[in-house]
Amino acid sequence: MSAVLDEVTLERVPDIAALLDESVRLERPEPVVLALDIGIDRVAGALFDGRDNEIAGSHVSLSDEFADLADESDANAQIEFIMRAIDVATARAESFVSRIDYVAVSCVWRSLLGIDDQGRAVTPLLGWADTRATTAVAELRKTFDEDNTHARTGARFHPSYWPAKLFWLKNERTTVFDRARWWLSVCDYLFLQLFGIDTTSVSMASGTGLFNQQECDWDQELCEGLGVSISNLPDVAQPGETFSLSFVDHVARWPLLEGATWFPAIGDRAAHNIGVGCVTPEYAALTIGSSTGIHVLFSGAPPATLPSELFSHRADRDRVVIGDQFIDEGTLGQRESTEVTGYRLAALAGALDKLAPNATIVAADEPLVSSPAAAQMLADILGKPIELSSVADASLRGAALLALEAIGKIDSIETVESPRGEVYEPDFARHAIYARTIEQQ
Repeated sequence: MSAVLDEVTLERVPDIAALLDESVRLERPEPVVLALDIGIDRVAGALFDGRDNEIAGSHVSLSDEFADLADESDANAQIEFIMRAIDVATARAESFVSRIDYVAVSCVWRSLLGIDDQGRAVTPLLGWADTRATTAVAELRKTFDEDNTHARTGARFHPSYWPAKLFWLKNERTTVFDRARWWLSVCDYLFLQLFGIDTTSVSMASGTGLFNQQECDWDQELCEGLGVSISNLPDVAQPGETFSLSFVDHVARWPLLEGATWFPAIGDRAAHNIGVGCVTPEYAALTIGSSTGIHVLFSGAPPATLPSELFSHRADRDRVVIGDQFIDEGTLGQRESTEVTGYRLAALAGALDKLAPNATIVAADEPLVSSPAAAQMLADILGKPIELSSVADASLRGAALLALEAIGKIDSIETVESPRGEVYEPDFARHAIYARTIEQQ
């Protein structure tokens, strides 16, 4: 596998000797958090101190043309890629700290693989953009009451989610399906390799479509209907449950992580919302890229019913994430592509208005931050202000903030201020034109 460090990240690294001397490196009084973000085609990492400051120069990003969590891939190759990214992150960290106290992980939702009794992968890793289970969706709708399932699990039947993938594997890849003893996400598989446990987080489980959002546990009715025993799914981490490296080879590989406390992973969209400060119904986080969407995050229980366009997940046992995303193959900044993206986002924004009316939209992704024309066009199409965020890597910051809340270094993620940038106000005359176009489609 050919892996390269993100060139932009390397340019951000200052002269380390000028940043701090050896005594500061050895005696940093604040707790040190290593945040990791396992994305679709990259793994990023950075150090944060106990006051939510990213330690300058610690950011790394490893990308790999073969490591793509969107479609089908080799699970073991993915794990080795993630571990090599941890190699890079900890090697960089040695220039700044003598220890790492905590590790916080953000991970892409919806991946699925099966493992056997020995913990070996027996299926490919199926990513969220793998659509081969599309035919299974129609069959699931014949078997289950989709509205009731949507209300319980937060997910309608969709080829991205586990119910459709499991149904497809059971019927189209029967031999492979029968060999699987447990079903995991890529992050669950990573934690199995690191800690020897088959445990997932509430947040990661909530992104499967097989998890009861109200009860914070696997959905018994759906599991039984699919012929999947709950004993074949990972245990859901208990409140306050954490992990630490237990295998000698991993401690030897990453000496800075010896004794570090690892928190259960959080879904990437939840981490992004937290990172840009969209943690109440007054703010919605807009993400732009190969996966584009809008999400709101808030404390409390999920709504009893959801608009059909929306999906509900969890950041943790106390916070809900609602929205949706779609594959976006256009180029933001090109007028036609930006319009198409805007029209799809308008449908999501309209559905979210039923739950979070008049939410301010906040965007941090580079394609929008670097294109004022695109930001203005999207504001005009949506008829809402778009506020840019200056957070460089929102998912990393979000994972770190949730960890800092857990150890009591911040009161809550809701009380933390997040940096904001320019605001693009909609031109309502242009919005009316776009609205008429949407109505005619």
